[in-house]
Amino acid sequence: MSENQMDKDVYEAAKAGDAAQVKQLLENGGSLGFRDVFGMQAHHVAARHGHALVVEAIFATTSDNGTALLNSVTNDNKQVLHYAAAFGHVKLARTLLAYGANPEAHDKWGNRPIDLVRLRFEKKKMTDEEYKAIQAAFAPYKKAQKPPLGNIPYHPKSPFSQS
Repeated sequence: MSENQMDKDVYEAAKAGDAAQVKQLLENGGSLGFRDVFGMQAHHVAARHGHALVVEAIFATTSDNGTALLNSVTNDNKQVLHYAAAFGHVKLARTLLAYGANPEAHDKWGNRPIDLVRLRFEKKKMTDEEYKAIQAAFAPYKKAQKPPLGNIPYHPKSPFSQS
């Protein structure tokens, strides 16, 4: 199997939610090098679909436990947290925040992950319960001052560990 095909297989397994296959492929030489037409890599697509075990498997195979992956962006400058939050995956969003994902990161249009949650809720693509749960997940990370511009790493003083 070619290296490029193996990278695409990692992406497809992540999209399907197959954590065991993702782990096996990464351990056998696969990488996160494949990007789809939107610039999404395996961890972005897994977060979009709420595959928390896949995201954790990917992070576990990196030397920095996923820190660099938290800040990697798609063509729209979206980070993995943008996808988890916007699609209502509360537990995954909490996990990413605990890992140190930046809740103030802005996409290409200036939206933070919580802004995408609000937009999705306003379009009736999220229930009241989902909206409140995501807001609660982000509450400990709210800043009083104006958020910084760009993708500056954010590390909370105390990790958020609720399930």
